[in-house]
Amino acid sequence: RASVLELARELKQPASTVRLRLKLLEKNRIIEGYGAQIVCEKLGYQTHKLILFTQNMTPEKKSKLYTYSQQHKNVIWIIEVVCQWNFELTCEFENTEQLRQTIIDLRTEFADCISDIETITVFNTYLKYNLYPINAATKKK
Repeated sequence: RASVLELARELKQPASTVRLRLKLLEKNRIIEGYGAQIVCEKLGYQTHKLILFTQNMTPEKKSKLYTYSQQHKNVIWIIEVVCQWNFELTCEFENTEQLRQTIIDLRTEFADCISDIETITVFNTYLKYNLYPINAATKKK
């Protein structure tokens, strides 16, 4: 998060003006909070996207996949996409063994609906954690 002085310098405005405007934005709930931008690699983690190709995905199985993702310690978020694949899981792993084990678990747990899993290693990531947890996405069904 940039300091008020840094913002003021960049906006070429007095710090008191920037501070007042930020307070008004917060009061009017235009700004609801602040998040952290974390460099995962500096913490010893590597970010990977797991690309899931699915078939015969019922609403019950989809709900089970969202629950699995919400409870898995390495899954940061899951999104459903409209393209050649169906879901993307963004994960952080300390080593390739954790990645391998997660893929095995997914293939075992969802053997009847995951037809293929591809992985993409993401380099130099700055993950922006927001104040809205992963389970907020699962409640919009």
